[in-house]
Amino acid sequence: MSLRVQRDCRDYPAPNPPANLEAYHTDLDFFLKRRLHEVMRFEYLAEAIPSTWISITGAYLGILLGGRLKPMENGVVHSEPCIRDWSTVERIGVDRRSRWYDLSMRQLDLLCRHADKFVIRMPDFHGISDALCSLRGGTELAFDLHDQPDKIQWAAGQVGIAWKEAWDEAHAILSRVQAGSCIWLGMWHPGRIEVIQEDFSDNLSVEQYREHFLPHDRAFARSMDRTVFHLHNTMMRYQKIVLETPEISGGQFSPPRASGTMDALPVSAELDMFRKLQQAGKKTWYLFLDEEDMRTAILNGDPRHLFLISPVLDNREEARRIMGLAETYTQQRKKELGLK
Repeated sequence: MSLRVQRDCRDYPAPNPPANLEAYHTDLDFFLKRRLHEVMRFEYLAEAIPSTWISITGAYLGILLGGRLKPMENGVVHSEPCIRDWSTVERIGVDRRSRWYDLSMRQLDLLCRHADKFVIRMPDFHGISDALCSLRGGTELAFDLHDQPDKIQWAAGQVGIAWKEAWDEAHAILSRVQAGSCIWLGMWHPGRIEVIQEDFSDNLSVEQYREHFLPHDRAFARSMDRTVFHLHNTMMRYQKIVLETPEISGGQFSPPRASGTMDALPVSAELDMFRKLQQAGKKTWYLFLDEEDMRTAILNGDPRHLFLISPVLDNREEARRIMGLAETYTQQRKKELGLK
């Protein structure tokens, strides 16, 4: 279980963002101050750990492979496609000459100098379909899956190899200052852990994903000790992939939001799916909404496979009360399952 409590952060105030959008991502002084503020404004309880990352962009792998970063408002970024014609592409690999590769290496090095203050997470690589979407564009990739499936199979294989290469390179840098590896979900593992996030595949059927991208995700997952599949909103239908794929250790669990809103739904909205994941021994990361939602998750789960994340709390007393309730429900559930 992970709990964070708001605390006074006078020594690490939120920095004023640069006026230039690109500088929001490239100004190293602002980058470090922002990361320190994000970490130091919380007290960490239970299994929570202070951690941060470079996070140049979601689908970071696509940027490393040649995608062009386009800064947007509020720190959001998009990747502009760089592949116009597959016939001109002989190889897909990490572009170490790009300014974004250089920036990411400098950011990793800067975080390593402050590793006494936090655990450094692995970059947010996403997955193979998202990397190809960054390189090719969503519409074009969708057509390619129908018109040029052989090209996409070749490209997916290339991306899978580059993903492992980029992961190993980042991990080697971080291993100089810390043990194990940590993912953006805030979970640390003594070995190698990664999140497989295939947001583009939200546009596909599960069968299409299984045909075009799952073999390459599985090949990458075999190089890890643990892999977590990013189940969220309409991607919840991918639970069957998590259940049937031995290389995938578990999933982030986030029931689909209510139609037309941004309101998260409780675990009870997808309780049957939640139970199946737990009964199959799949590790499940779940951000609960309130006390009743936490109770439902614990009493329908398996303490050996459940990692609960609390909403940010206002004070330590509230956090300790939540931990006490969690312990009570856990002991009850262990008795029901016959666990010691």
